[in-house]
Amino acid sequence: TATSKIPATATPSATTPPPVTTPPTATSKIPAASAPSATTPPPVTAVAPTPSAAKIPAPEEVEDEVTDSDGMLHLNMITVGHVDAGKSTLMGHLLYQTGNVNSKQMHKFQKESRELGKASFAYAWVLDENAEERARGVTIDVGRNYLRTPTKLITLLDAPGHKDFIPNMISGAAQADVAILVVDANTGEFEAGFEANGQTREHALLVRSLGIQQLIVAINKLDALGWSESRFEEIVGRLAPFLKQSGFKDKLVTFIPVSGLTGENLIQRSDQALSWYTGPTLMDAIESFEPPSRATSQFVRLCVADVYRSPSLGMAVSGKVESGVVRSGSKVVILPANVLATVKTMEHHGEPIKRAVAGQNVEVGLTGVDFTGVSIGSVLCDVDHPISLVSTFKCQLLTFNLPSPIVHGQSVLMHIQSASYPATISKLLSVTDKATGETSKKKPRALFRNTAATVEVTVSRPVCLELYSACRPLGRVTFRDRGTTLAAGIVTEVIQ
Repeated sequence: TATSKIPATATPSATTPPPVTTPPTATSKIPAASAPSATTPPPVTAVAPTPSAAKIPAPEEVEDEVTDSDGMLHLNMITVGHVDAGKSTLMGHLLYQTGNVNSKQMHKFQKESRELGKASFAYAWVLDENAEERARGVTIDVGRNYLRTPTKLITLLDAPGHKDFIPNMISGAAQADVAILVVDANTGEFEAGFEANGQTREHALLVRSLGIQQLIVAINKLDALGWSESRFEEIVGRLAPFLKQSGFKDKLVTFIPVSGLTGENLIQRSDQALSWYTGPTLMDAIESFEPPSRATSQFVRLCVADVYRSPSLGMAVSGKVESGVVRSGSKVVILPANVLATVKTMEHHGEPIKRAVAGQNVEVGLTGVDFTGVSIGSVLCDVDHPISLVSTFKCQLLTFNLPSPIVHGQSVLMHIQSASYPATISKLLSVTDKATGETSKKKPRALFRNTAATVEVTVSRPVCLELYSACRPLGRVTFRDRGTTLAAGIVTEVIQ
């Protein structure tokens, strides 16, 4: 009988990444993540000097629960996977079946997609909004929508699958609490995504390195294979050991056969099509997600994913509150520009709110600042306890499937949250034995694939970073070069 859970396997391989724990008008897009301008905007209002990155004392305790006035739990969920796996179609159809997209809107999408000869893309258009995405049939930016379930209010993030848009995928995954990995069941298509250069493998590694622990694997397009049980089991058999080696726990991963095009097994299933399957539907599995613990009792850190002018909010930013509580009328300092601003008003899922707590993805209207003082990658902070600006730090990392060894002095592109910065691996300090956690070699000449190591990193300009022990989301970094993800790691010490 088919199972919806990863079968028990051997002890995780030594390739397990460093330990990690755990992003507002509907259907808006997160713009492409890009490196900030090399020229730092001039300070508008000076604030107190930034303290060191040492762990700071906790402010006044607040409720550690992210709910709205109806008692709904808030969750940020991202869909990832190889290009053309059917992510947008799957999520668009789920939004329609659950009533989050009405019949009038869906009829409009169906009519417009037929006129362009792309009738099968109608559900994808719920999330793929711009003309280029619809013309090419490929997601480029991270699509955003909202999914309401019986107990949860979910910010849904739809990541691009093409390898050219991995930076955008990283930006979206950095805002997520949980993930759905979508794979194409068709013969040859699953294999293409799972091979060394496929995005099934790379996306799974990235979401785990960015702190996501709970995962649904949606095995899509199984209807094209007559709902083959043997194909489902074959894919589970290949993915399960890899996900375990990547750091996912068996009990937190669920495999589900679905069809984004027909809607089978999204909220209900046909006993005739899936008589052999006894596991949950996609919606059942989403409902079983548990919100991670929130850092509500720490100082305010809101990571900016978008900057724009809103009719209702004026000068506005959107992003995820990573720690603390943001209140309307409160003062914040925006780094790295080092300017003061006032929170005028806020919205969550299009509704006005007076308080935003850690874990919520919100829109914030600001006064006292203009577009020169805030950009994608900026961090809104507590005025008296701002985030550190760091240019050199130590990092514990795990290398991925490297095209060539990493050597000291190597230039990389460092991703943190929605921003990316040119950086240099300035020193190779040590290699760690992944089985024991002990140093096995000091000052190595090079780092090879699947290696745990401690390195020193120098960034081209001071950036907003925290120690991983103080604020996990702002203590995680990813390193890429020429379109390839080289490694991911955590900040363990600030040097400068």
